Amino acid sequence: MPTTVKHNHSIDIIKGWGIIAVILGHIFLGSAEESMPRYLIYAFHMPLFFFISGFLLNIEKIGGMPPRQFIKKYAKRMLIWWFIAWCFYTVCVNLMISGHVIGEEESTAHFIVRNLVYPWGHLWFVPGLFATIAIVYCLKRFFRLNNSATIAALLFISLTQMAMSYSGVLPNTSIIRYHNLLFFTLGIIANVLFTSVLPPRMAKTIILLYFILLIATRYLGISDNASMCNFASLIVFMIFGISPLMQIDSLKSSAMMEWLGHNSLQIYLWHEFPVITLKTYFSDNPLIYYSANFAFLSIILLFAWRISLSASKIQPILKPSVCEITNTDLQSNCSSD
Repeated sequence: MPTTVKHNHSIDIIKGWGIIAVILGHIFLGSAEESMPRYLIYAFHMPLFFFISGFLLNIEKIGGMPPRQFIKKYAKRMLIWWFIAWCFYTVCVNLMISGHVIGEEESTAHFIVRNLVYPWGHLWFVPGLFATIAIVYCLKRFFRLNNSATIAALLFISLTQMAMSYSGVLPNTSIIRYHNLLFFTLGIIANVLFTSVLPPRMAKTIILLYFILLIATRYLGISDNASMCNFASLIVFMIFGISPLMQIDSLKSSAMMEWLGHNSLQIYLWHEFPVITLKTYFSDNPLIYYSANFAFLSIILLFAWRISLSASKIQPILKPSVCEITNTDLQSNCSSD
């Protein structure tokens, strides 16, 4: 019998703000050390998406899937879209930057393998997320661990690989960012084991204090080890700031932000191409570069607003809605991107 679950507007809204942060992070020029906006955005934006993905993952259901069903599910949901984007960026960006796709001294096979292991720019996220989900799947499917044992194993693996990475034992790779498994696991913990008692106002205050701390550690030197201080505060930001807002669906419904959040995967995959193009040809002219990029962002927001406005006339999405799902399958709201 289908289980009716109330649509959680807050998750899509947070994802919507997250994807705007991603776009802005790619638009601003300079490194995170040189640019304050990039410093603030890069401190949280991708761990946020891993945290939300872990929060949405139904670890009980995923463990019951045969391998073929598991691959088919995520191939349809994100891997096929990623591969299309990978082909597009791999060809277009190489043509744009060097004038040719494959170098004269590089074989086709080497070119393909190199670009799969080290995909262009933002394309690391989807295979990185899939690899993270696959770890959870293997623990549940092949080791038959219960939820608590799965979480304990994930914490052990994530902390071990982080320690080995920072000590130089494990090499850093383009796709696997070792700390992301920890935030994915924290998202699972927030959904499975942790029930927040913080009121929404307190959670929002914690979010605000997190950004104040980031600014303080950068400019005021309040910590002798700012990176560790910021990492610890990021965990608090997720558990006591973001998690309570999602758990009790406390954010005011916003049709535009919900549309952005619901379509965040496609926006993530394709927003980079105009940014890359403008960086290639106009990075030495900030006026043209920023004007064109913010015009592009404005078009995305206007499109989201118009689409959500049209959808609300057919089926008002500003009012609480439900998702008909079975086996408590909490996927991409009801789903995970």
